[in-house]
Amino acid sequence: MKEKRKKTKPKHFTWNNTVYLIKNLWTWDKILFLICGVQIVVTVVIPLLEIYLPKILLDSMPSNVNFLQLLKNIGYLLISWYR
Repeated sequence: MKEKRKKTKPKHFTWNNTVYLIKNLWTWDKILFLICGVQIVVTVVIPLLEIYLPKILLDSMPSNVNFLQLLKNIGYLLISWYR
């Protein structure tokens, strides 16, 4: 009788698949690659804004800050995250 040999499948892990996708995505469609990068940044920044913006607004109310100063405060917050 012949022995049955088990076929070994190549091991593909999530990390390997992700690296493959990123390398080929740049080759296939550069605009889609850039859109994915922007989406990652936006996905991180929006929850941070949801946490800090109410605090800025509530801190500004008792001191009667005008709209321009409020925008400056929000801008300083965004610039501090950029660093």
